[in-house]
Amino acid sequence: MSAKKELFLYELRTTRWFLLIGMIWALLVTLAQYICMIGFFPAMSGPDEMWMVEQMESGALFGVSLYRTLGPSMLLAPAVLGLMACFQFRDFQSKRKREYMMALPFTQKEKFMMRAGVGYGIVSLVSLVMGTGVMIVRLSFEHDIVKRNMLRPDYVAALSGDTPWHTLRTVFLVWAMLLAVYSVYVLAESVVHVSVLATIMGLGVMVAPAVLYFVVVYNNLSTVRLAGIGVKLYEHLSGKFVYCGILGGSALGSFRTDNYGVNARYPGNWIAIFVLLIAIFLICTALAYLAVRRMDPARMGMVVSQKLARNVLSLGISVCAATCVWGFLFEMTSYHYFDSGLSNAARAEVWGHIALYLALWAASVFGLYLLCRKLLKITH
Repeated sequence: MSAKKELFLYELRTTRWFLLIGMIWALLVTLAQYICMIGFFPAMSGPDEMWMVEQMESGALFGVSLYRTLGPSMLLAPAVLGLMACFQFRDFQSKRKREYMMALPFTQKEKFMMRAGVGYGIVSLVSLVMGTGVMIVRLSFEHDIVKRNMLRPDYVAALSGDTPWHTLRTVFLVWAMLLAVYSVYVLAESVVHVSVLATIMGLGVMVAPAVLYFVVVYNNLSTVRLAGIGVKLYEHLSGKFVYCGILGGSALGSFRTDNYGVNARYPGNWIAIFVLLIAIFLICTALAYLAVRRMDPARMGMVVSQKLARNVLSLGISVCAATCVWGFLFEMTSYHYFDSGLSNAARAEVWGHIALYLALWAASVFGLYLLCRKLLKITH
């Protein structure tokens, strides 16, 4: 048996249970979509047919049904993919395992490429099985979907936003999102040499943009704009949550509407979302590859051995933590400024309040940054 085949089989054995979980998920999505479709049409065949159409908001549109099937399960995808990456990269958790892996006739680059390739292959295979099953169900009910939606007053507009192409587009979007999520974990595991901590940090990287958006835009900017501060900035950022929460499933939510189903509300931005997900996948994979190539085996006992990665992670952790704490306190202590109107004196007081909290935020970021740098240099 060749060395590369042996390495491939080793990585496949490590992830076999996650491959099984993924296949079960793909089949369950297909089955749930089939059950949902056969439940739509008999229920709409009685004398109260039009009432059922109104109650369902979207008639028998396939896209809405697919969104409702995928939505809850996609929230679990980051957790499952994080566990898979943790199992794949757990070899360097102890000194004995590190020494054993170093003794094998494989370079760091070969082991990384095989691990990442197996992980991306599992994600792609599961997405292919899920997409194939969903498309088979879609084509099986195509005649019924057209027939039942003819009862809608907006028949043409509704079906034009829910074609088989739209279903295929959603499948590709799910595939790109799973690739992007897994690539973030691959990067985290390549930089942080404690697998459990790397998984937590990878999850934090995905959640942080959405949390910061909520704190800064929905809490802080929405408060200070009452005093006429940052109004244009708030208006510009208020509709951008889909991009901040893109790795948490917001990409699917952005395409849902009450009347025209998945993909109809934003007919143009699906391309930008897909490109962003693929860019995240490529950038994270490239950075992980560079981190592995520059890895010093003598320093792999440190939590984060590379100085640049340690500085970036420390800065990110400190900024997120300080923003959440001081952003929450700023919101709690700001509303009373707007009780007496928007006079110039009140507005000046608001600016002073903002300056105080920015100074406290900056001091907290600096202190946490120094602390995180020391913690990430600990040898395990």
